[in-house]
Amino acid sequence: MNGGPRQAPEDAAGTPQVGEQFAPGRELAARPDTEDGVAVSCRGLSRVFGGTRAIDNVSLDIRNGSVHALVGQNGAGKSTFLGMIAGRVRPSAGDIKVLGKTFRYGDPRSSRAAGIGAVYQELSLIPHLTPQANVFLGQPRTRWGLLARRAMRNENVKFCVEWNVPPAPDVTADRLSVAQQQLVEIMRAVASSARVILLDEPTASLAVEERQALFRLLAALRENGTTIVLVSHGLDEVLQNADVVSVFRNGQLIATREAREWTKREIIEHMLGDASRALIESELTGTGGGRSTGREPAV
Repeated sequence: MNGGPRQAPEDAAGTPQVGEQFAPGRELAARPDTEDGVAVSCRGLSRVFGGTRAIDNVSLDIRNGSVHALVGQNGAGKSTFLGMIAGRVRPSAGDIKVLGKTFRYGDPRSSRAAGIGAVYQELSLIPHLTPQANVFLGQPRTRWGLLARRAMRNENVKFCVEWNVPPAPDVTADRLSVAQQQLVEIMRAVASSARVILLDEPTASLAVEERQALFRLLAALRENGTTIVLVSHGLDEVLQNADVVSVFRNGQLIATREAREWTKREIIEHMLGDASRALIESELTGTGGGRSTGREPAV
């Protein structure tokens, strides 16, 4: 029989049996900490595109089991930095270690094997496949070399119940909202046993309620030991939901602090550098600093 693994016969409960081979990540179990407590360690990272130094000698440790936000103006280098961790962008110089091990640069497969899952602004679901098929695409659950369809269905339903998402077994991905598609992407990362999940502007296209739901999910993943690294322009939501915030400007890492140690004013001052006081005040939308609840700054 051609065309890949066949469907395996399953017991009534759809549970694993002796000899069953499952890809890692079937259970959303707590993950062990690394010895030094660091999930991702970057040293001297630089990336040059032509004559432009997009990332300039950046060293940063990302703590295991934390939500670490990267902020900065457009072109500050935060997405390029995220891309290097994800394996999409090859550094011109420097080293990256994930969970204590160095992985091959510019190789997304090596990055995934190291325990990294990435969700980008340009979502990568296959439109004509169901959410479940997208979750297990390239990482099917098998038994004796055969597809374990019931096991995949049960695992998908488990994710949906835990995250309060309708399973939608007969709906194709192109009929889902942007927020729902994003959740499927995150499910796929968790199903791959990713211990570090990278998110590039995850709230850019979401309504307020959808943003809140996303951050509740990220908090649950963090409590389970997963490390979250996110790029965001939403400073209020970053201050409310991140554990650590790093500010980038002109390709350089300007400062990293615990989120509770930042104010919105201070973040914007670090983002803008020598910009005028008037510009900083306008970006603060009249809040005068602190953790405002007004609209987000246009940066």
